[in-house]
Amino acid sequence: MKQRKLLSAIRGILHILVFTVLIGQLLAGKIGYVYLCTLTLVLMELPGWAERRLGIAMPGAMEIMLLLFIFSSEILGEIMGCYTRYPCWDVLLHGISGFLFASIGYVLPQLAGRRGTGERSVFRLAFSVCFSLSIGVAWEFLEWGADALFGLDMQKDTVIYAIHSVALSPGRVNSVGLI
Repeated sequence: MKQRKLLSAIRGILHILVFTVLIGQLLAGKIGYVYLCTLTLVLMELPGWAERRLGIAMPGAMEIMLLLFIFSSEILGEIMGCYTRYPCWDVLLHGISGFLFASIGYVLPQLAGRRGTGERSVFRLAFSVCFSLSIGVAWEFLEWGADALFGLDMQKDTVIYAIHSVALSPGRVNSVGLI
């Protein structure tokens, strides 16, 4: 019961903070960040939705970690600029997400209500590692794709070693120029 009260308090505080940031970004005319705040609010509601609609309840501590992760990555990382201000921010969040998704992968067979293989610890451990790695790889593909297709710089690479482009070639011929 204490954990549910703590979860409700943290959820409420985070919602107030996100809504405050949303209003600030709206007043500043930064519509992209308003959408990001809206997405953050939607993502923060997914665990509650899964519990109400699908009957899948996350353990309270795991849900708190998920909410804090979403807030840290979207609001602190993207909008407040922690990704570029603190070089270790991205590495820290990748590490936390690895453990978080491994935890979700560990309890997922139990939450799905499977019996038999879902009860074996070895299966659950192997599944949790594979689940976490799969989510991590899918996320890296998403980041790379968004960078390559839309020029978003989701990977926040602060060191650029070279730029290759046909637009940089001498005489604008069809050969790659290099900076």
